[in-house]
Amino acid sequence: MIKKLSKSFVLFLILVMCFNPETMLAKQMEVYASDYLTEYSAYIWPEGDGEISIWFDVTGKGTMDEVGVLTIILQESDDGDTWNTVKTFRHTSYSNMLEYDSVDCVFGVYYSGTEDKYYRAYVTVWAG
Repeated sequence: MIKKLSKSFVLFLILVMCFNPETMLAKQMEVYASDYLTEYSAYIWPEGDGEISIWFDVTGKGTMDEVGVLTIILQESDDGDTWNTVKTFRHTSYSNMLEYDSVDCVFGVYYSGTEDKYYRAYVTVWAG
């Protein structure tokens, strides 16, 4: 009798789980990069002959007063272990690094480097 009751209870639980909409479909969640940013990304591209470009795409939550990048710190290395800052790009010198009254900002900056070096960039994104 207890075995039959246990099987019935397990069958009941399975049916409840199968017909519960929260179990059948995962709830859609909104995940944002921050309170002001929906998403952001940055990439370094080799352009050839040592020339590199650093591109970014910053998207705010709706129209923002300012959206984009404040600074890009470009570093260079011979071996990938020791890094030296070779250039700092600031929004005060590159006006396209920030957009005003906009949802997003997409822009790129260029640097004439050396072909046999490694490069990395620290990008400070901003929306407000």
